[in-house]
Amino acid sequence: MEQTFLHGLGGGGIGCLTMHPSGKLFAVGEICERPNVFIYEYPSLRLVKVLRNGTEAEYATLKFSPDGGYLATVGSYPDLMITVWQWQKEHVVLRSKAFSQEIFLILPVPQRHPDHLRYRAHSLLEDGDYLHGPEAPGRDRKIRGG
Repeated sequence: MEQTFLHGLGGGGIGCLTMHPSGKLFAVGEICERPNVFIYEYPSLRLVKVLRNGTEAEYATLKFSPDGGYLATVGSYPDLMITVWQWQKEHVVLRSKAFSQEIFLILPVPQRHPDHLRYRAHSLLEDGDYLHGPEAPGRDRKIRGG
């Protein structure tokens, strides 16, 4: 089996990675000052898009929406910013502060209406449990599709 290495383009390391639902793309979030999210084709590794200014220091997690049209990113300390992108246009459709706890998991929540997208943020507590529901930082966020 052959290995291929991707070097960070912004000078930092890789903080997180997620696959697109099609299996033909993946997104990489950097760890560095003013990190970027790079979206690559798979298996060619051709750079497709660069998402900028989503967080200050590093990305903790990334997740594509089930239809692949949106990408949710979560920044780590110090800004703890949740950003939802219409990634093909490199456009931010939602930005929200995650308050005081770092979020390590963000999941799309199924919706009845096809023009809505909803994410639920989860924080990992000291005892290993997830904080979720109404008391979770960031709670559910609805986005009306464009």
